[in-house]
Amino acid sequence: MKSLIWVVLAHIAGVLALIGLGLLLNETLKANTYGGVTTVLSTAFGVYSFALNILYHKNQAVFLWVNRLLLMVRRTHTYWLPAFDYTLSDATLENRRELINNVEKALAASPHKKIQRANDTPSSAAITIDERFFFVLRLDESHLHVSLDRKILVPSHLYETYRRQLARFAEVISNAVHAESVRLGITITFGDGVSNPYFGFFVQRVPSQLLRHFEASFLLAQGSSCRIEAGTDSINIESQGAVDFSEALSQVLALKAIPAEGASQ
Repeated sequence: MKSLIWVVLAHIAGVLALIGLGLLLNETLKANTYGGVTTVLSTAFGVYSFALNILYHKNQAVFLWVNRLLLMVRRTHTYWLPAFDYTLSDATLENRRELINNVEKALAASPHKKIQRANDTPSSAAITIDERFFFVLRLDESHLHVSLDRKILVPSHLYETYRRQLARFAEVISNAVHAESVRLGITITFGDGVSNPYFGFFVQRVPSQLLRHFEASFLLAQGSSCRIEAGTDSINIESQGAVDFSEALSQVLALKAIPAEGASQ
């Protein structure tokens, strides 16, 4: 946002400077119809458009910045489908009957308005939080699988709120079951018939209407436990830690999840 403000201020200052130059030229030409101003502004606009077009196609930083700005204006929401897997210790498995109860108690202790539990079986349950998150918990021999029973629509102005809530739920559940290891994942889609905007960040020369398949798998930084997979119509995030998961989700939503130089799968 700060960079956008500086760009707007720079453009305003540039326009004012051009108008001033045009007025000076107008007096030199001794014209009464502001011909100098018109000449300067039209010439400057032509040069500016040409330079911007070259930078957009040749400079990745300009290309990314312009597309982030356009997508920020156009995109009002996305659809999220998180899934968390927790590897359980032998001691925890011995008390598996109480494990889902422990998860429910831990979630109930976190800030929220309402929590409900339904569809109980010896190895599964459904927990609803604030009539917004419909978690499905399922136990197998060595894991607890937690997912939502449906995709949730997340408005763009609530991205940060939902991101923090999911990261907190993942950590609360991990602590409740004393997980030996964690794998956190989320799939982000953009609506029916809406392509993933990320493929344009990597494939700049292929028109989107001609692109039939696209898939990129990368790490944000060397040594990171978080992997991002960008396809034609969705983005998947997988991580073994809540901090990396939350940071990667934040960068994806801000359209800044570009692999660091030297990072590889």
